[in-house]
Amino acid sequence: MVLLLGIGISGVNSTVVALTKIVDEIRMIVDAANRGDFSVKLALTGKKGFALDISQMLNQLSDTTEVGLKDVMRVAKALADGDLTQTITAIIRGYSVKLKSE
Repeated sequence: MVLLLGIGISGVNSTVVALTKIVDEIRMIVDAANRGDFSVKLALTGKKGFALDISQMLNQLSDTTEVGLKDVMRVAKALADGDLTQTITAIIRGYSVKLKSE
């Protein structure tokens, strides 16, 4: 068996396959978000380590973005309908807080 820095070829191949899969999944969720579709989520079943962490973080980012945008859209629709009583109620942080307060 050929060793590359103490790792067998099959180990390297397995790593390449795993990284290719997670990159493809990241591409899928980012493409969906770029289209405005925040319902797409990464599967968590069977993942561990880095793949699980990055999948959970991207799902959380997608959820947070979706909740904030839906709330802003709700208020914008109310304003368009002449209802000035609606306010942003979603718990949002960072730059979104500035939008909420202005």
